[in-house]
Amino acid sequence: MRSTVDQTMKTTLLASLINGANLMNIISLEQIEYMLNLTPRPRFVSDTEGGTLLHYAVAAWLHDGLRSNPIIFAVLKLLLSTFPESHYIEAADQVGCTTLHWAAYGSNLTAIQIIYDHLKATGQEIDVNRRNIAGDTALDMLGEMRDKMKLDSVQYRATIKQYELRTAKTYEYLRDHGAYYRSEWRGVTICCMARVQTDVENETGGTDGASFVLDCCWRYDQFILRGSQMMTSAVNRYMEARITQRFQATKGGAEYPWLKTKHAEELWGHKVEWTRQGRCWTIREREELVTGLKAAWETLFPAGSSVQRMRC
Repeated sequence: MRSTVDQTMKTTLLASLINGANLMNIISLEQIEYMLNLTPRPRFVSDTEGGTLLHYAVAAWLHDGLRSNPIIFAVLKLLLSTFPESHYIEAADQVGCTTLHWAAYGSNLTAIQIIYDHLKATGQEIDVNRRNIAGDTALDMLGEMRDKMKLDSVQYRATIKQYELRTAKTYEYLRDHGAYYRSEWRGVTICCMARVQTDVENETGGTDGASFVLDCCWRYDQFILRGSQMMTSAVNRYMEARITQRFQATKGGAEYPWLKTKHAEELWGHKVEWTRQGRCWTIREREELVTGLKAAWETLFPAGSSVQRMRC
């Protein structure tokens, strides 16, 4: 991830102009528009490391909002109108970082808001939790530019404080749009798998009067597999309670939406509050859930296991 053009990297002229608009605010919108109207149109992927024009447009960290550098945010809107489909926003560079990763890296809240306004206006969605090659989501990379700035903490105290406050606000915004850290669900999943596997080994398939129960649980938009030994007489009551809980949340619907929950925490000395909105599964999420459950089952109970197989 970078905030300036790497001297060892080849970059298109238009990407360099956008980078100049970001850093020095000396490039006009008309110049960018002229370049975009050329035939053939300038390349969207604009450097030798897979960076796109949108990546360069959101890479600024110095600018706090529209007032500090209106040109670069006007350029971003122009690029979104020129490349309006969501797959352009989700295009990744060589390390798997999308436009959202780049914007979060510099805590560029205004750019992220512009992107979501564009998506809402065009009826599109993006995966806010898409991970790069290292496994990081946009939220994992949020504010990392702070450690790269190498600014004197006394001389640039106001700049750093402003950046930290903007990072806190960006955190709230991303959270409100469903963002999460990769550790918030991956660690839980592994922990639960280990517990289930230990139960199976210790109990050698279960004891008399007990059943092995697998249940689908959730944490931060990601579903995990939970299992435990339970008295047979209690299994039906347990599953009925879980089903009732799910249908109460949907008011009789057939799909389970993530519960609406409110959170409050502190980030770099700033209090942040955000809400996880409830919503129903998409078709892709349902398919991924089924695939995940099958994979988890095969991991927990390899072929030949005495435990009865589950059908998804």
